Amino acid sequence: MKTLPAASEKTVEFLVGSAGEITLAMRPCLPFLSEGYRVVGRGQIHLFGEGRKIAVSLPEDIGPALAGADQILLCEFAAEGAEPVREVELSRA
Repeated sequence: MKTLPAASEKTVEFLVGSAGEITLAMRPCLPFLSEGYRVVGRGQIHLFGEGRKIAVSLPEDIGPALAGADQILLCEFAAEGAEPVREVELSRA
């Protein structure tokens, strides 16, 4: 599996809803279609798909919510614009 550079060049935001659902908003879009995610230690997740993966750092306050989640909603946005280009439900691997 090819590892892409860390998401430091991207804008990444985690949102936790009132029912505990987690949304990951990312700008710009990933160069591949994500199929799932893995929690890697306490401070990072890997988004993966199409034989590639990318590391995303986790804010400290997201860890507990993510520990109980079986899926997250990934909303990818183009470099410009307010509407998501792609929304994908990702399951934990």
